Amino acid sequence: MNNLRAVLKKPCNFSTFQYGLSTLHAHIRFFECILHIACRLDIKTWQVRGVQNNAICEAKEKEIISKFRQETGLLIDTIKEVSGNTNDGSTAKKFFKDPEKSAQITNVDETLIRRFATILQAISCGYQLNSENFREYTLKTAEHFVKLYEWYKMPASVHKILIHGTDVIDTLLLPIGQLSEEALEARHKECRYYRQHNTHKGWKSGQCSSRKSFHTELLYLQN
Repeated sequence: MNNLRAVLKKPCNFSTFQYGLSTLHAHIRFFECILHIACRLDIKTWQVRGVQNNAICEAKEKEIISKFRQETGLLIDTIKEVSGNTNDGSTAKKFFKDPEKSAQITNVDETLIRRFATILQAISCGYQLNSENFREYTLKTAEHFVKLYEWYKMPASVHKILIHGTDVIDTLLLPIGQLSEEALEARHKECRYYRQHNTHKGWKSGQCSSRKSFHTELLYLQN
């Protein structure tokens, strides 16, 4: 992943580009990439092995979580009561909204965070992008990443956007930002609420009746 010359020479399977880029989840993956680098800055290894290295990374992670909570109000990498953790799209967007503060807390290069933020904003904007300019910007960002953190293997989700992002965008009929899953994700909370409060419960009502009442409720929302 980090040997850019070798990576750029490899042939690509262009048939996979039709699936596009997950722009909302890209924010989360880029955000977590920065966090993982920040936790490993003192040991400078991709894989954390040994009791001592694990202790160093855990202490650094707790320090970063505490600083974000105290200085910005963000809950980073905290387990939720219902499911998952707080590393969601909203948290990631707030993280990249203030690169200076994020760099100050994580000790990760501010320029890299700013370039990540710019790329994420570009693929989410909904407008047609200039392919050549975007390719040049993403490749320079990848070079900057490898130059600073050669010891940390670039995640596949980050690699896909920095190295192949332009090719993926060029294969799509619509601007990549218009194909975001953000609208679908926004309905999840409402779907959970209607499934819990507006559907039939119990074995007597049956699954068919429950699904019908749920779909009916969703149809009401369209009017």
